This record gives sequence, structure tokens and C-alpha cells, in this order.
Amino acid sequence: TRPMLAVLILSTPLVSGRTAHHHLNTPGRALVVIGANDATSNDNEVVLSWLRFCADNSAAAEAAGLKVLLVEPNPDVYASLKRTVSKAYRSAASIVPVNMLVGTNSRAAGSFTARFHMVNSTLLLKDCPNAPHWVLHQLSSLSLAHVTDGLQGFINCVQRSNPDKPRPSCDGSQCNLPAMRRRPTKSYLFHRTAHIATFAQLLQKNRLEPADVDVLALEAQ
Repeated sequence: TRPMLAVLILSTPLVSGRTAHHHLNTPGRALVVIGANDATSNDNEVVLSWLRFCADNSAAAEAAGLKVLLVEPNPDVYASLKRTVSKAYRSAASIVPVNMLVGTNSRAAGSFTARFHMVNSTLLLKDCPNAPHWVLHQLSSLSLAHVTDGLQGFINCVQRSNPDKPRPSCDGSQCNLPAMRRRPTKSYLFHRTAHIATFAQLLQKNRLEPADVDVLALEAQ
């Protein structure tokens, strides 16, 4: 009987009962990471184990049909993700960055697109030179309200902080508050087009079957 698929919720301290030390002998041959970000801040050992193995044993991994799908919908972060795969993992053929938003519905003709809202990191950095990574790159969503509320929460936190002793929840950010007060929160936001597909379509596009997926790692809300 095939072992159960391991699902890792990376935003919580959940530890998988399975590891990926013997990748060539696993029943499944794929790891799928939803919300891969730029692949530099992920310290989950299972995910890192797959990435290291495919990079250090590129020929063997490719011959065995192993595949790591790193799915990131944010177009700007996806560009950074590709650079990480190229530099840190030596463009291993088995490691595949995917610029896609995985959803529950899709048109019959295939994937479609929608507005994906995110923070204008260039503009925000002018007023908050050391704004944290999560605000600059991880705060993104199909919901404009979600991104607006998240950024406003960060701005409110900074404004309440003592400039000499920032509150930890603001990640020590120092911002030009007069400049920020002159801008509406939405002026720091913009949108780009994101491709949306179902999980089944994601697998199909990459020539995978559901049974091929050994580990599904989720870092999305």
C-alpha cells in the first residue's frame, strides 16, 4: 500500500512524520511547494532536503524523474525565485519555478488571469529603508482589502512605536512618518496579472499525476 501523502503547513510548527532522505526510493517522485516565495527563507528540512538532493545529484534526479515544483504567484518575487534556483541550486533540471496562482476554480479552456495585488517595494523602501521582507514581498493577494489591511497594520505599528525603541512587531523598522502620512496607504500598492489554475492543471502542465506527489508543502493563506 502506498504511504500517505505528507502535507506540510509551513506557517505553523507542524513537523512531518516523513523525511525525504531516500529520494530515489520514495513512492512519489515530486515535491510541490505552494507559496515558494524566493526560496531563500524556507528552513523546512523536508523542503531543503529535496532541493539539496536535486541540486547535488542533478543527473540522477533527472534520470529518476524527480521534480520539485516551486509555485509562486507574485511576479516580482517569482523573478527572485528564478535567480535563487539558478544561483543556489545551479539551475538543476528537476527544480522548476512556476509563476502561477493555484485556485479551486478555472475556466474550461484552461488557466485564466486575475489581478494580483502587492506592495510597491521600491516606493515603500524610499520611506521605510529597512522595511521587513514580509511587507515588501510576502504581502500579496487577490484581495485588495487584504493587502491594504496588512500594510495599514504595519504602518500603524510603526507610527505607534518610539523611534528610538521600535516595537518588535514592526521588525525594528524606521520610517519617514511625515512622508507616509502624506501618502494614502493605497498609493504603496499596485497590481499585476497572475495566472490562475487548479492544482490538477498545475500537475498536468508538469506531466505529473496526483500519485506522483510525495510531499505537498503549503505556505499560503
